Amino acid sequence: MLVIYKWTDYSPSQGKQYYIYPNPAEDFIIIESNEIGKIANIINIYGQVLQSFQLEENSTKYTINNLTAGIYFIEIGTAVKRFIIQ
Repeated sequence: MLVIYKWTDYSPSQGKQYYIYPNPAEDFIIIESNEIGKIANIINIYGQVLQSFQLEENSTKYTINNLTAGIYFIEIGTAVKRFIIQ
């Protein structure tokens, strides 16, 4: 069986949401989540994990100025959200 998920805002876990802003972003993103201690992966449009970091607070600021402009995804557990770098 082939299952295709829409990459934007896919979150099968109820109650485990997170928010990314600003979106679009330039130098940093802020992730608000109740998933403290979980690993967040930044993924490019080819599915490659470019960076990983641990969520240390309910609101985590992460620098992205080393990434080029484009579309990226953040994966935390089974939830995936899209963000754009200008």
